[in-house]
Amino acid sequence: MSCTPGAPVAWTGTAVPTGSVPFQKGDVEVEGRATATDPDYDRPVTVAETVAVRLTWV
Repeated sequence: MSCTPGAPVAWTGTAVPTGSVPFQKGDVEVEGRATATDPDYDRPVTVAETVAVRLTWV
C-alpha cells in the first residue's frame, strides 16, 4: 500500500509491559518504531524513538 504525504494511514500498536504489575502509574519510557519499504531501493527502512511519559489513573 502506498502512502500519500499528509493522508491518514491505518496502523496498529501493541503494548508489552515488563515486570509483574503492568501499567501502574508513574514515569515510564515508550519506544515507537515504524518500518516501511523504500520504493526506490526496495529495502526496509526503520525509524525508532524512545520518549518518557507519565502514566496516571483516569
